[in-house]
Amino acid sequence: MREGIRTVYYLKEPSDNKPMWVNQSIDGLAEAAMKQKFTVLEAMDVDAVPGASGSVILIGHSRPWFTSRIAEARSAHLRPIMIGGIPSEYGEDVSGVIYDVSTAISNAVMYFHDAGRDRIALLNICYGNSIDVKKLEAFIDAGNRLGLRFSDADIFESKPDSLNPIDNFWKNVDKYDGAICANDACGVLVLSTARSMGIKVPEDLFVCGMGDFYICQYSTPTLSSITRCYYEAGSLAFGIWKRFFTAGWGISSFVITTQSRMIPRGSTAFHPVPGERLSGFTDSIDAHDINLDYDLSIRRMRAIQNCLSSCDDIDLKIIFGVLRGESNETISEKISVSSGTVAYRLKHIYSVAHVETKSELERLFRSMSIDFAQQEEM
Repeated sequence: MREGIRTVYYLKEPSDNKPMWVNQSIDGLAEAAMKQKFTVLEAMDVDAVPGASGSVILIGHSRPWFTSRIAEARSAHLRPIMIGGIPSEYGEDVSGVIYDVSTAISNAVMYFHDAGRDRIALLNICYGNSIDVKKLEAFIDAGNRLGLRFSDADIFESKPDSLNPIDNFWKNVDKYDGAICANDACGVLVLSTARSMGIKVPEDLFVCGMGDFYICQYSTPTLSSITRCYYEAGSLAFGIWKRFFTAGWGISSFVITTQSRMIPRGSTAFHPVPGERLSGFTDSIDAHDINLDYDLSIRRMRAIQNCLSSCDDIDLKIIFGVLRGESNETISEKISVSSGTVAYRLKHIYSVAHVETKSELERLFRSMSIDFAQQEEM
């Protein structure tokens, strides 16, 4: 072991927003490192990583970014460890933590088929993302093996230049009785849009997401989702870094694959998951009549997710109270804390949700059909 090196460096791909999976991966990395008395620091570029550290953790999703960072790491004699990509696509010397998305998507198709839903769409796929390409390949393959005859027409691409990247899905929604979404953000947006269009979920349309973020438990209906433990990915990435730190250059690479499972909720009628497998509408709907501000919806959804991920049980109970229209005094009595504590914690909640008042917080949650009032009274 190299003495004196107690810092783990990571780089994350720049983004206009803060994807929750990135934050959770970093949290898992930091927690695992802290338990072994290592420090975690973000580096702005590979040049900022000391050569003595031996490795650098790269957190991102796009092929161009990974390609550039991995080349820079090699030039700096640093071992690249990936979270968010597929190491084998970049060379035998690249390590990382990957998700078994092929099995996850295959099992999701099996799950829908078991529930009698065979007209399935795959939504919000980015063709520039290697993991999303794996998803679409698994989707087509699973459909073919079940005789469902999926095609590229059933895959709806995320297009950044579109007002609504899944707008084409709504133009063709009468063809489908199931939608598998590439992430939970898309899943919650589908639920909200379906509600505005008068489409009943799950009666007319089964919907599931991927990620199983906290927001899934509070959408209306609650969103079924495929687990992807990003926190665990961060922890496992530190494990790889530590192995290199200890072993030196005697090992070329490590690749760890994590598994996932379906969590049934209201959006799929709580249909039970079958045993482990694989290692139309009455009224015509004119989608052109729907005015969807996709960018605003996504910003709202991410603000809610960021808020929920940053809250503890007391914060959540305070949010419950706000959405029930209760005063700070009433909330404080119910959860046995002072009204000053409620006011203090509300400031934190406003900050992470990017709002300034109770009414703005309530409108934010209502806008995406997130309803804590359905929870049991405290």
